[in-house]
Amino acid sequence: MDNRITKERFNNHLEYDWFKYIVFILIAVFLWVFIYSTLDKLKDYQKLDIFITVPFDDEQTERFEADFIKYLSDMGDNTVKEVNFYYHDYNKNDTTFGQLLETSYTIYDLVIADEEAMRFLVSTGRLIAFDYVYTIDKSTKKTNQSIKGNVFLGFTLQKDQEITTIKPYLKEEDFSSYYIFDQGQYDQYVQEFSGYNINEEFIQEYIMNYTFGIELNSLGNNLFLNYGEVLDKEGNPTGVKNKYYLGVILPNLSNSSGGGNKGVFNAKKQSLDYAHAWTAINYLKQNPIYNV
Repeated sequence: MDNRITKERFNNHLEYDWFKYIVFILIAVFLWVFIYSTLDKLKDYQKLDIFITVPFDDEQTERFEADFIKYLSDMGDNTVKEVNFYYHDYNKNDTTFGQLLETSYTIYDLVIADEEAMRFLVSTGRLIAFDYVYTIDKSTKKTNQSIKGNVFLGFTLQKDQEITTIKPYLKEEDFSSYYIFDQGQYDQYVQEFSGYNINEEFIQEYIMNYTFGIELNSLGNNLFLNYGEVLDKEGNPTGVKNKYYLGVILPNLSNSSGGGNKGVFNAKKQSLDYAHAWTAINYLKQNPIYNV
């Protein structure tokens, strides 16, 4: 059998089969791009994702991203590669907002919201209370471990027989004004959601009179957005500025998905060193310069 490769045979092969080479090249390029994008995709703990319910200033948030990543890097922490602000318009009658909370909300780290949105997020158990004493079971098949404490006082981690102390994430005296879900907030919530089934027992035990957010004015005037004025029923400015709050999102505590960089609140398999949501708050306290 004559298997010699001649110029004539090669030209005939290209004439009839050239498209196979094009297909092969396209498949190779596609696989290379797919594999590269998969390997290069950032993990949750490498991002600081901020859920925000009011319009914000792109220039200031981009400035914050660059400065905050450099700040961490200067301290020898190169974990966070990206800071993202995601705008989601809050409307209690909009079902898509509720669907968002049921699906992807717990992948975010921080939330910036106006008072009405804060009432909804807090009363439905979406945020971490700074002064509530949490007892969290983080046991795995290999180790028995649990954590007890709160954000203002610090935590005690017990891993088998070993006990480790985790310092407070925030100092209560460092901020002048907080969002506290008191009786007044509860009364307004009941009025706003009179047609809904409100879990009063849950609110009384886990929500009532606890602290869930820091007023942005405690960090800087017009931080990331223009606060504007409260309007009366006719839509006229009242001279009173709107209040906006910064809170930390309560993640799920599954084995592999902790919802972001929340230190002690991370998933069982994530490092307790990933506490960048709290670091960001303290950074803003020290650098209140991202004003509109």
